[in-house]
Amino acid sequence: QIEARVMPVLEQHNKIGIMFSGGLDSSTLTWCILKLVQDNKLDNKITLYTTPRPDNSLVHSQKIKEILQADFGIKLKHKARGDINLPHRHQVSHGLQYAQTENDQIFIAENRQPDHLLSDHFERIRLDEPHRKVSPPFFDETKDFIVGLAIECGLTDIMEYTHSCTETPDLRCNECWWCQERAWAFEQHNYTDPGRY
Repeated sequence: QIEARVMPVLEQHNKIGIMFSGGLDSSTLTWCILKLVQDNKLDNKITLYTTPRPDNSLVHSQKIKEILQADFGIKLKHKARGDINLPHRHQVSHGLQYAQTENDQIFIAENRQPDHLLSDHFERIRLDEPHRKVSPPFFDETKDFIVGLAIECGLTDIMEYTHSCTETPDLRCNECWWCQERAWAFEQHNYTDPGRY
């Protein structure tokens, strides 16, 4: 499913940006994209974009980037873009605006809320006219799909270091919406979350 959603974009566009938070969703998506580029011997120019946030996104994304570089034997461009002082729901959109000016297409791991965890705190990024260069392969999926993909691909090292909590910079609070969503997604697979953070 992911190959069918990602490959046409990779084949049509050379300069690819990936919004890369250091969380499980964007890290899994980035691994899949790099795997497809490598397996299909594509020459896409890929840049990772992290929006600085109080949850230590730059620190967590740097660690995942190092894992990805080791896994694929490559050097990845990684840029900080966006305003940390904006409200949480606007931070990624702000970083996305920068990324769009520097690439042909941007991948983002935007996914939908589980029906039982609906929250006013969760606001999806609009993907209409202002973001027409954005490709969201997980847009119609909930996080259990992404966790299943990470398990299937054997991404234990990535799962271990990703940080989903938006309330703390390091250890997860286990109370916020994002912590609850992650816990639920792993429960759907009867799989113990190896995450440290």
